[in-house]
Amino acid sequence: MTAFIEDEKSSSSNPILVVKFGGSVLTNGQNAKKAAEMLKKAYDRGFSLVVVVSAMKGVTDQLLTTTKATNPNVPDELLAEILSMGERTSARLMAATLSGLGLKTTFIDPDQESWPIISYGKYLDAEVDMKETTERVRKYILPLLKKGYIPVICGFVAKNKEGKIQTLGRGGSDTTAAVLGSALKAKEVVLVKDVGAAFSADPKRAKGAEILEELDMEEALLLSLSGSKLIHAKAFKYLDEGVKLRITSLSLDIEGGTIIEGTAPLLKVEVTDPDISMITVVGKGLASNGALTCLAEAIKKANGLLKSISMDDRAIIAYVEGGKDVYDKVHEMAVKGGIGKATSYFDNLAEVTVKGKALEMAPGYIQKITEPLGRAGINIYGLTTIASSIKLYLAKKDIDKALKLIKESLGIEEVKR
Repeated sequence: MTAFIEDEKSSSSNPILVVKFGGSVLTNGQNAKKAAEMLKKAYDRGFSLVVVVSAMKGVTDQLLTTTKATNPNVPDELLAEILSMGERTSARLMAATLSGLGLKTTFIDPDQESWPIISYGKYLDAEVDMKETTERVRKYILPLLKKGYIPVICGFVAKNKEGKIQTLGRGGSDTTAAVLGSALKAKEVVLVKDVGAAFSADPKRAKGAEILEELDMEEALLLSLSGSKLIHAKAFKYLDEGVKLRITSLSLDIEGGTIIEGTAPLLKVEVTDPDISMITVVGKGLASNGALTCLAEAIKKANGLLKSISMDDRAIIAYVEGGKDVYDKVHEMAVKGGIGKATSYFDNLAEVTVKGKALEMAPGYIQKITEPLGRAGINIYGLTTIASSIKLYLAKKDIDKALKLIKESLGIEEVKR
């Protein structure tokens, strides 16, 4: 299984799939065999395959619980070693299963010279050194594909430059698959899960949830950052533009399920609306007396566009397109309709959006954005956050200076205007 021999078959020109099997799929030997059979069908259709495996269902939790019971203060360095054992066992089992189907395969373990995933940082939530990892993938993994092998690689696990085991955090096998997909310039990263598609809602919580045949990358990132277990959010950080994601299951074809295409920027700042007005409605009980519905109807009737809103029991602040016409209609419906006591209007604002997958990967971005603006005397008339984006409402006269300051603070090379 681990002896590499020259073979007349060369898969160097074959499309590459990185296929990851989650722990909820690898529940028993029967499912492991189904996974191997799925891979054989894809291999027979001409795909070069790299397989990433999670620990079998429940194994990582059991290892963690047992370790904490014996030593609640176990050092992270040692805990990472222990937690890696679930994936390391799964890789061996999958390689054995593939071999039983007559496929050329080998497992890749962190103890081997050919181990590709190099990391740095925290032992239990490490980051991947993409430069070093890509070099090792092309040196050790790509030659295996050219010889027709199916390498099976432990998900979740990494190794730092000192040779110490680290892990990529919960859901880290998704990250492993994304890293390998990018390093190999794969056609797709296929995530095989127990629920083999993205849905319009959580099918376990909402009736009538419908399967989505496709999503774009930003939509998938938003869902992941908002509590969906579709894909671990950290994986997006390492996914290169041009590499597609696919969600499928053992009951579907390896080319079935939901396809996710496009790109989500790592970090970008841009003026997303150059002409914004701020409308405030004040009164009592605004959160419970239909004021929000009234406000939305007023904006719609004036042919305006609601961009963002914030509210509490005494005030609603809306950021809108449409200017004075919208304000007149809001005043008419809110005050004359008895919803609020008074309104105010402020124009000559612009909307600046900072977005990207990096925002959710590390804390402190709001502070990095707002502090330099404050030091420069630039007033922020509004700030809202949603998943992987931050929206600021600033005076038009301050926009050029604000963009420059935000760019410098975040280290963004190019600011789109």
